[in-house]
Amino acid sequence: MAVAAIETEITETPVGAPELAGTVARIAVLEGELEGIRAALGPLVPDAASPPSEEEQTVRELERALRNLKTAAEARRDAG
Repeated sequence: MAVAAIETEITETPVGAPELAGTVARIAVLEGELEGIRAALGPLVPDAASPPSEEEQTVRELERALRNLKTAAEARRDAG
């Protein structure tokens, strides 16, 4: 899975390495793709009282994972 590969890349790349800028850029591309998926699926929760669908839950989990990866990559990039 892309998330696990990016997480490994972040942890194995030395702090401050220029390659981390590329990692941050790839995460931004994935965020854009996820936005496209969300738009294509349309409203995933019919009303506030309904629990999120499996698709909505998956999209939320991916959004959270990408945010966390981006934060980690930016922190390692900027720490150098």
